[in-house]
Amino acid sequence: MNNKRSLLPSLDRFRTIIRIAVPIIGGMLSQNLLNFVDTAMIGNLGDPALAAVGVAGFLFFWASSIQYGLAEATQVLVARYFGAQDPQRQYQSLYNGLVGCTLLAIVISGLGWYLAPILFQVMSPDPMVQSLGVTYLRWMILGLVPFAINGCFRSYWNGINQPMRFTRILVVTHICNIFLNWLFIFGHWGMPALGVKGAALGSALSYGLGSVLYLLSAHAWGVLSQLRKDAKFELELLLTQIKLATPSATRQWWFTAGLLVFFWVAGQIGVQAAAITQVLIVLAFLVILPGVGFGVASLSLVSQALGRKDPQDAQRWAYEVALIAGLITIVVGGIASMYPYAILGLFIHDPETLEMAIIPFQLDCLTIWVEVIGLVILQSLIGVGRAFTVMKVSLLCQWLIFVPIGYILGVIYHVGITWVLMAWISHMMVATLIYIWLWVKRGPASI
Repeated sequence: MNNKRSLLPSLDRFRTIIRIAVPIIGGMLSQNLLNFVDTAMIGNLGDPALAAVGVAGFLFFWASSIQYGLAEATQVLVARYFGAQDPQRQYQSLYNGLVGCTLLAIVISGLGWYLAPILFQVMSPDPMVQSLGVTYLRWMILGLVPFAINGCFRSYWNGINQPMRFTRILVVTHICNIFLNWLFIFGHWGMPALGVKGAALGSALSYGLGSVLYLLSAHAWGVLSQLRKDAKFELELLLTQIKLATPSATRQWWFTAGLLVFFWVAGQIGVQAAAITQVLIVLAFLVILPGVGFGVASLSLVSQALGRKDPQDAQRWAYEVALIAGLITIVVGGIASMYPYAILGLFIHDPETLEMAIIPFQLDCLTIWVEVIGLVILQSLIGVGRAFTVMKVSLLCQWLIFVPIGYILGVIYHVGITWVLMAWISHMMVATLIYIWLWVKRGPASI
């Protein structure tokens, strides 16, 4: 009976998981629907535009990896202090995160603007992809500072189990983003048709709107007044956040670099393969959505359990969250795999490119549940302070399995995008198995 309880969540625990995860998933659904609509709009501009926006988008997230790690560390500390009922340290963690992320974003924005042409010369041999990509990245990079600020506020609200307070803002900003993209890409209501530049401009402006709304929300809930009253720059706490952030930021940086290698390999195969890769990743993120949301929820639940000095409860949360997330993703991925032409046809308008994308799409849909379980356990390991271990596993699997095999298959033997995708899936399966083993052997029970 005890074993059964340890695997299947009780009704109360199930409700707790859903209460925390669903608003996070709702916000991420909004983000993915934005990517979905954005990619569909860009698809009307042709395969080179799809390829350029795909590469530029991941270069943007590559540039934001360090801020991502610092925001994640902020959530870990906020959740622990929330569990320990220490609100002053919660506000201090948020303040340090905001200062650190903003300063980093300013520096990285300047570097990104300057290095954009060099990066695209490396990423794609196609001149049109290079030109469109540099334009998109330079306009997107203008939104990096508000993007970083938004991430810190999301981490704070997640850490205190109030995800709805940021989910509403995400939905508003994403609706605004879709409208601005429609306005600027195609030139409606008297605006000039800016193409990929319009897509980037719409995204950057929506990030800025998000920051304004987050600040207004923080004021309404009394967070800003507490920051003014209690928070000050604290070097010791910042060093703790940097220590927590370094492995996560490094892992995210190299993970995104691995995705860029995926795009680079696809670009060597051809513009069609690069366009397919962009569409597959957008759709994969839509299917993987439950895993990301449940993973963030698991990080908070595990961290709060440790704040209460209850490692056994932390161990249980990860198992239960992973079970729910895996089952949901199996269902979503299975349904999506049955309608490849209808789904892919929304983005890909060239018949030959569409046919090339069918098998990779179905393969991705039917295996992505493994990656989702890995994401939940990965976030749980970060919540118990194993971020450095997670970083090592992620980097070793990606750069010793996917990168060399993907390069050999795609660049040397030119076997096509399906085999390159299989190399990606293989490395994710190995990583997931290692994360599960680590959670059993070196999870919260070992602390």
